Amino acid sequence: MQNFPRLSALALLALTAVARADVNAALDALHDSGANLQSLSADISLRTVSGDLGDDETKSGTFLLQKKPDGDTRVRASFTERRSGTKIFKDRRDYVLAGPDLIDRDYANKKQTTRQVRQPGQKLDLFKLGEGPFPLPVGQARDDVLKDFDVEELPNNDKAILATIKLSPKPETEMADKFKTITVKIDRQTKLPTEIKTVDKQQIDTNTATLKNIRVNDAIGDKAFDLDPIDPKDWNLVSGK
Repeated sequence: MQNFPRLSALALLALTAVARADVNAALDALHDSGANLQSLSADISLRTVSGDLGDDETKSGTFLLQKKPDGDTRVRASFTERRSGTKIFKDRRDYVLAGPDLIDRDYANKKQTTRQVRQPGQKLDLFKLGEGPFPLPVGQARDDVLKDFDVEELPNNDKAILATIKLSPKPETEMADKFKTITVKIDRQTKLPTEIKTVDKQQIDTNTATLKNIRVNDAIGDKAFDLDPIDPKDWNLVSGK
């Protein structure tokens, strides 16, 4: 009986080692999948649930992300449909980040908001946690992720999913000011995230981005990031930082 606590401790250490190995394998898979990733295109749905207001809304459309030869990245999310409760609406909205500005174009209200999100010439790695439109931990070294996050693997019963991991930002890190948790589902074949769920710092709002029909390294031309011409006289154009 005196050996029982020691055996339990050894078993716990063994289980912890296995869990850490699984987490490391998942993070390494995300790193490796992004090593040669130059572009990503997919169908996207973005669900926002507000615990404060009880709102539950899902937008659906397409998503493009591209690394340019100079090391810069650009992104476009084009939504065409919005679901609120049981109601579905045609609702076109574009978000484009190409250069220093993020453009938010709301076609229904004919309003375009342009915000400077980086300095001219500043390059951002939109694949990096904290720099993209939503957290996308692709192509990052395991040690870099573990430096800023506590990571654990969650139960997974989906054969199409390699692993589901939860990242909790460590105190006093930049991401801790934004998120309570980030949960990522990793596709078994592509080793890329297929679902990224974030809970905000106050644990009020939950955002879930789901990517389907993912295509990697497709040729994407400049026109894919060009917005349609509009008549400024008919639109409310807003600029800010």
